[in-house]
Amino acid sequence: MRVLIVLPTYNEAENILTLLDFIDRIRRRLKWLDVYVIDDDSPDGTGKMALSYSFENPWVSVRIRRGRRGFASALYEGFRYAYSRGYDYVITMDADLQHNPIYIPYLLSKAIGGCDVVIASRYIMGGGIVGWSLKRRLISLAANLYARIVLGLYPLDVTSGYKCYSRRSLAIIVGLGVLSKGYAVQPETIYKVSRYGLRICEVPFTFVYRRRGRSKMGLKVIFEYFYLIPALLLKG
Repeated sequence: MRVLIVLPTYNEAENILTLLDFIDRIRRRLKWLDVYVIDDDSPDGTGKMALSYSFENPWVSVRIRRGRRGFASALYEGFRYAYSRGYDYVITMDADLQHNPIYIPYLLSKAIGGCDVVIASRYIMGGGIVGWSLKRRLISLAANLYARIVLGLYPLDVTSGYKCYSRRSLAIIVGLGVLSKGYAVQPETIYKVSRYGLRICEVPFTFVYRRRGRSKMGLKVIFEYFYLIPALLLKG
């Protein structure tokens, strides 16, 4: 079994090495884990730091893309990379330490048990959020409810970026491509996989707001999200 962790990065120099060291500790039990870092030429040197780390850790591969191409395209590039190289599962997670790697074995066990997409969910029983303001919680809840209603999705946390995908689900996503440029790609992948009747599961996960670095969330990201969700019904 081969598993790839896909890490899109932009200006995460304060977090990337800590995260890779954390994943390395997980690899002591799960030796078939690899990591693929896709960096959009971060001005703070995130990509170069990851590349330097990879020289002594061959389980880490790094792609530094010239110019900022966006989160969704980085994620899609990771999917294509994994599929073309025969990986059985892909785990997507943020590089800002908000997605704790201790959940990796839990996600994998559910996927191996027959789930084609496993979502680390903040909104099922046992999940939660630490460190967000009331405003940020309301935005997240609204984004989830909006996507679920418009796209007819049943998982409670369709905006979670912490997921495990089976090879069957990868084949669908790689084949169809992605319409989104930003974080709307999260419900977009769920929508596309669900259309083919694949099994989607959720496991409880506690999200802890970043301690270092800056959030990429802004008005432009929010507007794109609410615009693209209905567009998926026509083009997705």
